[in-house]
Amino acid sequence: MATTGQAALEEYLSRILPFAPLRTLMLQSQLYQYFVLAAPGLKELMAMGKVWYEAQQHDRRTTFPRWDALIIDMPASGHSLQYLRMPQAASDTFDTGEVRRKAAQVVQLFRDPEQSAFHIVSLPEELPVEETAEIVAQIENELHFPLGALFINQRRTTPCDCATLDRLYPARDATSADRSLVDHMLAVARYEARLTQAQTAYVNQLNLLAPPAIATIALPYCFAESLGLPEVQTLSYCIQSALHP
Repeated sequence: MATTGQAALEEYLSRILPFAPLRTLMLQSQLYQYFVLAAPGLKELMAMGKVWYEAQQHDRRTTFPRWDALIIDMPASGHSLQYLRMPQAASDTFDTGEVRRKAAQVVQLFRDPEQSAFHIVSLPEELPVEETAEIVAQIENELHFPLGALFINQRRTTPCDCATLDRLYPARDATSADRSLVDHMLAVARYEARLTQAQTAYVNQLNLLAPPAIATIALPYCFAESLGLPEVQTLSYCIQSALHP
């Protein structure tokens, strides 16, 4: 599902205000709209509360948990930290009451290594590596959430390095068409080799950022116009091979 803080808040109100006309009147009031827009961190808190709510759901017939696992796709690193900080901030702000109780429940879920893990996804590029260093430090030292795996996305690889490719050239007796084709192939290969070489330094930095206890998983760049089932299967195999070599 896709949700927002405002949608999560309205869903929460629907549970505590079952009388539909009263709920509609409240949602449409200018005071409510002003409160939602003005209250600092409210939407972030409600979005994180929605995660906690879904984690508590059980099937009414079997009493088993409704979901085998919850995978939460968070926004970019800076915005993610705002979401992740808000439950603890709310718990610290309110001494008593429902807000404190709910916020404390969310924090407890997020800090339990038996139930939660925070996976970091980064590109092997300068700015994403810097953001990754920040978010890893914040999760470990400030939020105290359990880290899962570090994914290095769109990793380029080539069978030959730049020096090897520079020694290759078309055969002297090749036809003009074959020479043109080989020149084009070598140009593409050299371009990929340079990208691979440029990424290597950032991959090494990311490997140093990852604590020894967490896995580092490199996901290859997929040369496809759209991400379909074959690409998903390839990426799944890479993840499985990294976690269970």
